[in-house]
This record gives sequence, structure tokens and C-alpha cells, in this order.
Amino acid sequence: MYEVHVVLPENRVLYLDHLEKMFQQRYEVFINILGWEVPGTDHPNQREIDAYDLPNTIYLLVLRGHQLVGASRMLPTTGPTMMGDIFPDLCEKGVPNDPQIWEWSRGHVKPDEPHQNRSTILNHIFLSGYELAFNAGLKGLTAQVNVRELDRWLSRGLVVDLLGQPKRSGQEEVLAMQHHISQRTLARVRHDTGLSDRVLRLTETNQDFSLADKLSA
Repeated sequence: MYEVHVVLPENRVLYLDHLEKMFQQRYEVFINILGWEVPGTDHPNQREIDAYDLPNTIYLLVLRGHQLVGASRMLPTTGPTMMGDIFPDLCEKGVPNDPQIWEWSRGHVKPDEPHQNRSTILNHIFLSGYELAFNAGLKGLTAQVNVRELDRWLSRGLVVDLLGQPKRSGQEEVLAMQHHISQRTLARVRHDTGLSDRVLRLTETNQDFSLADKLSA
């Protein structure tokens, strides 16, 4: 019912309509619902785009048929990242900068999606991130999360490193963490989500994850 498509620079032209819908969904979720103030937001066209939607940004799009119902994005930590530019104070021992560590952000579900579908879509977002990272040979994924969400991650039994103490950002307390990527943690996520089959849809343009080397350069 659901598939997760990997959007790379090489196949982005095939997903322009879906990416446009993603930016619109992000506007509704992060600007209208959560009240974020994001520099660069395209308010007239109600599109949430920031400085990290770059030519080498990787997008994971959750599709039900042809309909976009969720998404997230990744960037190599060797280039510009939110953690490095906006939240460096969250990392007490320095911001990760490693071709085998990517930043994972902007995970969201279509805002008007029925409640009974939301956990399944979130599970696809979560598992697809681990699948992509493992297949790309990564050792870690970094993320900024609300302190309230920490228990959700830890309750999955995953191996995560907290990169520093929580800090207040606007009305929320946020912290930085790094997911450990391995065959064991991927298997744990599969078990936790109940998704035994691979959720990533691999095509001729993205089935060879040696592309990770190019994207991390």
C-alpha cells in the first residue's frame, strides 16, 4: 500500500510534482500548525523551503499510489547542515562532520491524513531512513529532536548518542542526537515497526548506493 521513493539529484526530475506537494505540506505542518519561523519560507505560495533544500539533498517520499502522504530529507554532514549552522551549541564535543554521517530532518505526515493511518506512515518514514543509511554504508544519522520525543526514540531500544544537553529554542527544549546504523539496529527497527519487507523502492537510478560517496564529497 505504501512505498518510499528515494529522490536523488539523478532522478529528481521524475518527482518535481511530488516535491512541490512536499513543500506545501511542510508549510502546513511546520509554519501553520507548529508555528515555526523559517527564513526563506515562500509565504505567498505557501511553500516551506529553507537553506538546506539543496541540489544534493536526498528526499524520502512516502507514497500511497501516486499520493504523497509523508516525507523526510537527508544531507551529508560534510556540507551545510542545520546542526552545524543553527544548533552547534547542542553538540558539546563538536558538530559531526563525517562522510559516513548524514543529517536527517523534516520528517512529517500529510497534515490532513486520517489519524488511523498516521502511525503506519511514521513507521515507513522511520524504517526508510534506516534502510537508506544502512544501504549507503553510513554509520550514523544526526537529528535535532524535541525533548518530549526522546522517550519515543529510546523506547524502541535503539542505540543513540546524545550529543549534548537540551537547550531552549523558542517555546521548546531541543537536543541533538545521533542514531547508530548497523544491521542490528536496522533489524530492531523492522521488528519495532512490524514492517518485515523493505519499504524503499529502488529504481535503476538509485539502487546503487555508491552514490553516497558523490553526495558526501
